[in-house]
Amino acid sequence: MRLISRPWTILLVALASLCSVAAGQGLRAEARLSPSSVPVGLPAELSIVVEGTLAAQEPVPPRVEGLEITYVGTSRRPAPTIIINNQPVDGGPDSVSFTFRITPLIEGTFEIPAIDVLAAGQRLRTQPATLTVREAEDPVDQELVLEIPRRVAWVGEPVRMRLTWIIGGDVRGYEEFAGPRPSEDLKISTPQDNAWLKDASGVFEVPFLGQSARAAIRRADPDHGGLDTLTIEQILVAHQKGTFNLGPFSAVYEALRADGSGRLRPTRGVVRSEMVTLEVKPLPEMGRPAGFNGLVGRSSLFVEASERDLSVGDPITLSLTIRTDEPVDRVIPPDLASSPGFQTAFRLDSGGWQLRRGDATTRTYTTLIRPRSADVAEIPAIELPYFDPETQSYQIARTEPIAITVASVGEVTIADATIAPSAEALSAREAKPLEDRLSGVLANHATTGALIDESARPLYRLDTPEGVVVVMAPPGLFALAWMGATARRRVRSAPHRRRAALARARRALRARGDAAVRARDAIRIYVANRFDLAPVAVTPADCRVRLESLGEGALGADLQRMLERVESATFEPDAPAWSGSPREVLSLLHEVDNATRRTHA
Repeated sequence: MRLISRPWTILLVALASLCSVAAGQGLRAEARLSPSSVPVGLPAELSIVVEGTLAAQEPVPPRVEGLEITYVGTSRRPAPTIIINNQPVDGGPDSVSFTFRITPLIEGTFEIPAIDVLAAGQRLRTQPATLTVREAEDPVDQELVLEIPRRVAWVGEPVRMRLTWIIGGDVRGYEEFAGPRPSEDLKISTPQDNAWLKDASGVFEVPFLGQSARAAIRRADPDHGGLDTLTIEQILVAHQKGTFNLGPFSAVYEALRADGSGRLRPTRGVVRSEMVTLEVKPLPEMGRPAGFNGLVGRSSLFVEASERDLSVGDPITLSLTIRTDEPVDRVIPPDLASSPGFQTAFRLDSGGWQLRRGDATTRTYTTLIRPRSADVAEIPAIELPYFDPETQSYQIARTEPIAITVASVGEVTIADATIAPSAEALSAREAKPLEDRLSGVLANHATTGALIDESARPLYRLDTPEGVVVVMAPPGLFALAWMGATARRRVRSAPHRRRAALARARRALRARGDAAVRARDAIRIYVANRFDLAPVAVTPADCRVRLESLGEGALGADLQRMLERVESATFEPDAPAWSGSPREVLSLLHEVDNATRRTHA
C-alpha cells in the first residue's frame, strides 16, 4: 500500500475545506415534524431548521384549526471545526433551529402549510408537513374531571372552574396541560385566596391556557378513593352574553407500564376531560339603579375620615374599602362628583380615587375633599350599586354618614389693610435728635465716625491666603461631598444595575459548582438586576410576565422554560439531570438583553 506524502495530504485537506465552505454558503430552510402521528392531546414537535447562517428571524407559526401551536425556543449551532493534521476543516454549515410545540385538540389529518423564514436578508420557505391525529385511548387508571358549579351565570359574574386529575398507576411526571382557549369575551384568572389550598400537600406553578396557574397536590385524597390528585382552579368572568365551551382539556404524563415481557418501561400517555358548557345571560334592565358600573357579586363598603373637627377649606382624607368576590380588579369606586351631597358641600380632588392597597377580596381607595362652608355638618353616605346573583336583583351597598364640625375662617378685606404714610407725612413729623444717654458700649454716639461705610464686601477676605482658605473651603468640601454622593447613586442606581445585568449573570455562570445551579443563579441574577427584583424571589413566571410587558412574550416563555428546567434539576430529587450548557444560557440571555435594551434602558 502506497502512502500519500505529507504535501499531498495538506493539499487534499485544503481542497476539502474549500468545498465545505462553498457548500455551506447556500441557504435553505426545512420543516421537521416529530412524530408525524400522535393521539389527541399528545404534543408533537415542529422544528424549522435554517442552514447556512446564524442570522435568521423567528418565523410566525401558522394558524391551523384544531391544533394549538406554541413557540418553545431557538438554538443556534455554529459550524463545527475539525482539525486534521493540524489543519482546520469545516464540519458543516451554520444552522438555526426554531422549535414549536403542536398540541392536537381533535382527531384528523392536518396539513401544516409552508412557513416563510427571513434569513441573512433572504426570504426562505419550508416544505409543508402533515400531522395525523388519532383518537386517544382512555387510560384505565387515570381520570381528568372538569367541574363548574354553575352552568348558567350572568354577565360579569365570577364562576369557579375546577380541573382535577385523579392520578392512578405509577405516574412519574407530567409534561403539560392543554386545551382549546375560550373566547376572548371570557376572562380567566387564577384565584388569589388560599382557601382551596388549605389541605394541599404541595402547591406549584403550571402552564395552563397560555398563562401560569397554581396546581395543588393532595396525597391519598379521601374524596377520590385515597388516590393522589392534582387540582387547578380558575375564575371565569364573561363580558358578553352567549354560550361558552370549556374543554376538553388534557394532561400529558409519563408512567411506568409493563411491556410484553413484564418489564416496567416509561411510556407517555394522555388523559382528557369532557367538554363543559357555560350559558351566560345578560343583566336585567328592570330595576337597574343609577350609577351601576357592572359590579356583580355581593359587596360591602366601609369609609373612614382623617378629620372631623376642621375649618372651611381644610383637607379631609377619605379612605374607602370595598369588599366583594374575586377577582377584585372588576371593582370601580363610585364617582363622588355625580353625588349631589358631595358636589354642593365639598370641593373634590381632580385626581379622584387613588388605589392604596388590596388583597384577594378587598380594595382600599383614598381621595381628598374640602368643605366649602361652615354649614357642612356631615360627610354624606357613599353608595355602590351591584347585582346579587343569589337574589337575582340589584342591591346598593351604603356607608353611614360621618358627622363633622366645620369652623368659619376670618376674611381679610381692603379695610383691614395697613397703608404706609406718604413721604410728606414723614417729613412733617418731629424728628427727635440722638442724645448721649450712657457712656461705654451702650452709648449713642453722634460723631463723624458713624459716617464710615461699614457694609460687608463679599470679596474683602480674599486679600490674604488665610482668607482664601476660609472662604473657599466650605463650598469646596460641599462640592466633593456632592460628587461622592452622586457617584454612589450612579453606581447603585437602577439604570446601572440594568446595564450590568448581563455581566453579573456571566460571572455567575463562570463560578464553580454544579452547572444547573450556576444556570439557575445566572438567570435569577439577570432578571433581578434587569427588572429591579430580589434574586431569591425571581420565579419562572416572573421571566415571562416581565418580558411580556415589554412586548417580548416569546423570549419570556423561552426564559421561563429554561429556568423551570434548571430549577427542576436542582430541587427535585427524582428529576433528570440538566442536559444544557452555560453557553446555551448565555446565548438566550444575550437575545433577551438585545431585545429589551431598547425598551428598558
